[in-house]
Amino acid sequence: DPHLNLSQHVSKIVRTCKLTLMNLWKVGRMLPINLRIKLVNGVVHSRLDYCNSLFASLSSKDTQRLQRIQHAAARFIFGQRSFRGTTRLCKTLHFLPVYERITYKLCLLTYKALNGSAPEYLLNLLPKRQTTGKCLRRDCDNTLLAKRF
Repeated sequence: DPHLNLSQHVSKIVRTCKLTLMNLWKVGRMLPINLRIKLVNGVVHSRLDYCNSLFASLSSKDTQRLQRIQHAAARFIFGQRSFRGTTRLCKTLHFLPVYERITYKLCLLTYKALNGSAPEYLLNLLPKRQTTGKCLRRDCDNTLLAKRF
């Protein structure tokens, strides 16, 4: 992608998720709802969540395209067609909207990096304040320092 806007990557995700959901619709009527939820979480949400922390700077147009996939997955679970609203369905399933899923993933990675349970390469990206010989209040503060590139 020459402009680094990830539109081509989002298009590929949308295309594969639509194809997957089309195939699931063919057998979905015969499956119980708990199995449909597991299928959506395993197949569709895993594709939406893979490297989704890179999507933090995604345009609203591309975020809406991913959101539509999540709405289609909710409709598949409940067996409803596209003319019905999906906000209630997503709330029933406890699905976070796509943008909030991305924000949650970033917050989780930051929390893990601050508490030392993240991979080493992430720990090195978050510079912590160096403690001085004196016991100062700011030494106990966990605020991050701005790293200059």
